[in-house]
Amino acid sequence: MSKKDVLIVDLIGSIPIYTAYFARAVHKHGLKINVISPFKNDELSQLTQLKKYYKSTFDHYAIGSNTKLAKLFSWILNGFLLIWNSNRYKIIHITWLSLLTANNFDYYLLKWLIRINSKIFITIHQPYEHDNYENSYRKRLIKIAALNPFFVVHSKSTKKDLLKDFPLKKDKIIIIPHGPLYQNYKSDISHKSEKLIISMIGTIKPYKRVEDALKASKILKSEGINFKLLIAGKGEVGYVNSLVEKSRKLNIENCVEIVNRFLTQDEVIFYNKSSNCILAPYERISQSGAVVTALSLGAPVIGYSIGGIPELVSHKKNGYLAEHKDVSDLVNGIKWVIKTPKSKIKSGIEERLKENSWEKAVKTLREFY
Repeated sequence: MSKKDVLIVDLIGSIPIYTAYFARAVHKHGLKINVISPFKNDELSQLTQLKKYYKSTFDHYAIGSNTKLAKLFSWILNGFLLIWNSNRYKIIHITWLSLLTANNFDYYLLKWLIRINSKIFITIHQPYEHDNYENSYRKRLIKIAALNPFFVVHSKSTKKDLLKDFPLKKDKIIIIPHGPLYQNYKSDISHKSEKLIISMIGTIKPYKRVEDALKASKILKSEGINFKLLIAGKGEVGYVNSLVEKSRKLNIENCVEIVNRFLTQDEVIFYNKSSNCILAPYERISQSGAVVTALSLGAPVIGYSIGGIPELVSHKKNGYLAEHKDVSDLVNGIKWVIKTPKSKIKSGIEERLKENSWEKAVKTLREFY
C-alpha cells in the first residue's frame, strides 16, 4: 500500500478552526491528507467539505460531553489511532499538543511515535504559558524538543525564544505565516453604533494588561470621546472582579462592558466585526491568535510593539504599534483609528493578509516535507 503524504493531528480538537484551515491549505497544495481529530460540527459548519478527511475513534463533541474525563478518553483512543496509522504516512504534523499544560502524556506519546515515523512536525503556538514563564508546560516542551522533531512556528519572536532556551538547532525550527481565520464564514452581521467600539476579545488574563485598556478609557472619557470598551472572554473570577472595581475607581464603569464567559464562535465573529478596533496591550507575547482573528475579520489592531505583534501589525496601515506599557501612546493609536479613513485601514488589512496567506505557509513547509 502506498503511503499518503500528511497525517494532521489535533487529538481532542483543541483548535478546530486552525486545524481545518491548515488541512485545507495542505490539501489544496496537492498533498494527500487525513486528519485525526474530532470534527466539531458547530465550529466547522462552513468547512464540511473537509469532513471526509477526518478520522476519529472517539468524538467527545458528538456525544455532547466536554468534561476533562471525556477529553482524556478521546486523547487515549485517538492516540492509539495515531500510533496505529503512523507508518502509513510520509509526514505527521501535530497542530496542537493537547495535554501538555497538564501532564507528560504528549511527551510519552511522541517518544513512542518517533520510533515508528521520524518525520514529525509540531506547530508550537507559544513556547511558554503566558502568565508563567518558568512553568511545567515549558519544561515538558523542552523534553519534547530533545526528541528532535521539527518545530513549526508563526513568528520570528517564537523562534528566538525557542533557540534561547530549548535544545534545538536552527534548521529544526520552521517559520511560516499564520493564515487568516474565518474568512470563508458567511455572516449576516450588520451592527451600527454611534459609539466607537473598542474591544479586547479572548481569554481575560493578567498578561494582557487589561488595566492599560481601562486607563486609556479614562483618558478618552476625559477628552469627551463617545466610546464603549468591550472586554469579552473567559477569565478567573477574582481577576475580572478586580477589573470591575478598577473601572469604578476610574469612574468609567458606564463606558465599560465585561462579558465573562466562554464565547461561542458566532460571538467571536460578531464582536470582532462590530469593533472599530481591537486592543492588544500585552505584557509579553510570542504570537497572538486574537490578533490574527481580529485582522482576519477586518478589525484593525492597536497593540504594544513587542514579541510577534509587529510581524502581524504594520504601523499605521492595518493598526498601530504603541510603545510598550505607554498608555498615552495606546490612546494615540485609538485616535489614529478615529481619524483614518476606513477604506485606507481596510486596504492595509487586506494587504497584510495576502502576505500572511495559508498558501505561503504550505509552500514553505513543502521544502521540509
